[in-house]
Amino acid sequence: MAYREVAGEGLRTWWDDQPVVLITNHRDSFGVVELSWATEPVRDGWVPRRTRVRFDGVAEYRWRYWDAEERAAVPEEGGLQLGELVDSERMRTLAEQEFRDDLRHFRIAFDEHGIYDVICLSIHIEYEPGREGWASRRTDGVALFRAAGPADFEAIGRLYHQLHPDEPVLSDRSGFERILASEHFRLCVLEVDGEVIGTTYLNLVPNLTRGSKPYAVIENVVVDESRRGTGLGKQLMAGTLQAAWDAGCYKAMLMTGSKRESTHAFYRACGFSPDAKQAYVARPPA
Repeated sequence: MAYREVAGEGLRTWWDDQPVVLITNHRDSFGVVELSWATEPVRDGWVPRRTRVRFDGVAEYRWRYWDAEERAAVPEEGGLQLGELVDSERMRTLAEQEFRDDLRHFRIAFDEHGIYDVICLSIHIEYEPGREGWASRRTDGVALFRAAGPADFEAIGRLYHQLHPDEPVLSDRSGFERILASEHFRLCVLEVDGEVIGTTYLNLVPNLTRGSKPYAVIENVVVDESRRGTGLGKQLMAGTLQAAWDAGCYKAMLMTGSKRESTHAFYRACGFSPDAKQAYVARPPA
């Protein structure tokens, strides 16, 4: 087996930020795995430059800690290695099973977080330059936008109770788990100092017009009451819209029942136009 390093600008981590992993499973085809991380620290409210590695056509994905022998050869603190394993044992096994002959085996090794092995069709490396406004200007933490996971159920339920205080606190996980399992629904969260302080619900709707590009519907936008008016809501919406654009959506829509001018001003500031569509709502008869 040969190990061939994959070169790329920005292939270095900054451990004020842990790697974020987003896995998209497709029922009838290969999936997608994305890993992203900061490559430099936040300074004076500027976003850290980020690197994103996207593995397309993923057949297998596995994460594990280092073993003792591997740990002795890990990259220096704050570093990583990305390489391709040529003629690996797993690839030989797949070849013997006549699975596919065009798959590749990549390994990305983080100094603190272990090893990610991905068997896929292709790899893409992207860089997001630093920009003002993504990270909180608070001195005690950085806002992180990410996909929700199973451990976020209670935090999202708490936020939903603030959004709809007349409803009981969410306790049934079945709907939550169906959303997490779907490729068309995404629960997004904004996290500060390890605490989930905001959430949105992004619906990716398949479509047959506009070149068969999907469109997005954003629901259940809420920021914790104690954090409103701090700019975190705009960060949450910016991340949600970027997730929609990354999914190939040609537009994103939302509705609000609020009559407050401040709410409408907020959505306009986030890039939404109030004049493009007229919304109508129907409910089942009582």
